Amino acid sequence: MRRTTQNAMPRDSIDSQWARFTQAGNESLERGNLLDAQRYYERALTEASAMFDKAHSESAACHYAPMTYNIAAFNLATLFNELGNKQMMHRYARSALEHLIEVAEQRNVPQELRLQCIQHLGRAVITLEQLFPGAQTHPDYRVLVANADLLQRKFDVRAGLYSIPSASERGAIIH
Repeated sequence: MRRTTQNAMPRDSIDSQWARFTQAGNESLERGNLLDAQRYYERALTEASAMFDKAHSESAACHYAPMTYNIAAFNLATLFNELGNKQMMHRYARSALEHLIEVAEQRNVPQELRLQCIQHLGRAVITLEQLFPGAQTHPDYRVLVANADLLQRKFDVRAGLYSIPSASERGAIIH
């Protein structure tokens, strides 16, 4: 699976460090230096995580934080999958879904950040399926994928309406 920065952020943007680390990771990977690639991808993930904190004061972070986190986590998941380390592959794949779901459910974060998390949940599930076919029915991912689906259905992106489902609603959809 080809890793990318997707020309995600312009130069000197909210956090161009993420793009630099991701690009350095890609270049290290192309040279066959897997340890350096891992280090750069981990630094990109750290930068993406920090963007979520910036979302309260910088609106651009609302747009970029979910996308960059998703890409960074799945770059690491893909790298570990290629190395045959399934435990670490699952760790990073799960972190992408879990983090986006967690932030989307928080009412104390900017609405735009929540909307972006919902949008990127769909991409995360698609990427997970590409990386790990059958993930939607696998016990480790079934609940996460169902929660992502539930959030996408409950969150009316056009109207900006959102309601947190009760535990029984979640259980009914999952089972």
